[in-house]
Amino acid sequence: MDIREELVQKKDVEERVIKGSRGENAVRYILTHMLPEDMSFIEQHRIIFQDLTHVMDFYIEGSPGLYIEYDGEQHERAIDHWDGEEGLLERQFRDKEKNAYAKSEGSHLLRLNHRMTPYDMSDEIHTFLSTYTNRSFPEVKDLTNAEYYTKYDFTVNDVANYYLEHTMKECEERFPLHEATIRRYFVFIFGRDKQGYIRDSIRNACAKYYLENPNKQTQKRFGISDVTVQKYFKEVYGKDKTSYLRGYTKEEVAEYYLNHSTDETAKHFNIFRTTPHVYFREVYGTNKADYLNKMNGTNISANQNINGLVRFKAISPDGTEYIGDNQTAFAKEHGLDQGNVAHCLRGRNKSTKGWKFKYID
Repeated sequence: MDIREELVQKKDVEERVIKGSRGENAVRYILTHMLPEDMSFIEQHRIIFQDLTHVMDFYIEGSPGLYIEYDGEQHERAIDHWDGEEGLLERQFRDKEKNAYAKSEGSHLLRLNHRMTPYDMSDEIHTFLSTYTNRSFPEVKDLTNAEYYTKYDFTVNDVANYYLEHTMKECEERFPLHEATIRRYFVFIFGRDKQGYIRDSIRNACAKYYLENPNKQTQKRFGISDVTVQKYFKEVYGKDKTSYLRGYTKEEVAEYYLNHSTDETAKHFNIFRTTPHVYFREVYGTNKADYLNKMNGTNISANQNINGLVRFKAISPDGTEYIGDNQTAFAKEHGLDQGNVAHCLRGRNKSTKGWKFKYID
């Protein structure tokens, strides 16, 4: 079986119709147009040999035991989504078993491989049938669309949505597809594997529910702890619930107040004049005046504070240096948490996401 599964191009990606492997499609096309009316073929024909069940790609009915196997690339080398080295060893073992079965039954097995063109396969099949049936068969000359002669009428979306609601075994019974193919289609539609999608769905549902309901009620509904509820909410909305509802964090207020007056801060965040002082103390551990005096007591130069903005140096993970004077704006621009930036500048943390910060001496 070939691993290259083609998708018919349509405007809506979720409605793309599944195409079987190109090699199997070509064999199907050739047999359909080469066999006479009194002969037919069965795909995925099951056989039992030495207590093991195997599946033959094609079985020619009305013949003295004729089988055709199409060996894709995964029969020759290890491929990750075909279970790697372990999968390769199993396929090669089964290939040998199928060969042994055909020989033991006095049947004949034709093996085609992924390097053959449809015309090569047509010649091989024609010779194979003619040799072992003593009958004549027409040549199939037009093989332009042979590789797209699919037997499936379901879509990628059909498979992915069915797998979302059912087990892998149930999905394999519903659709004649390999497990690796089903998983690949799920990722194609939902952007991640099933386990990750379900986990993210629960997280998003929990965060949304907590936004409109109390913490304890959320814990009970989803069977998770307070810490997990808070964690999910912050992962989805980017901040804790209180900060999300009021539109700003304590760190943002404290940072703004560090560089602006009380009145400017209160007006900017539409809060009481006392709130900036409270948040500043909670974030910096002291009041603004003592904080600035402490900074000046560590030999900070006069040009470190320009127009009320405290200048700092930032060093990125790759060593690039930046000069900034607004922690909040800098953090947003570089995808950092402002609170962690402030902790680095205060010496509480050595770095955040590989970034290092210090006030300019």
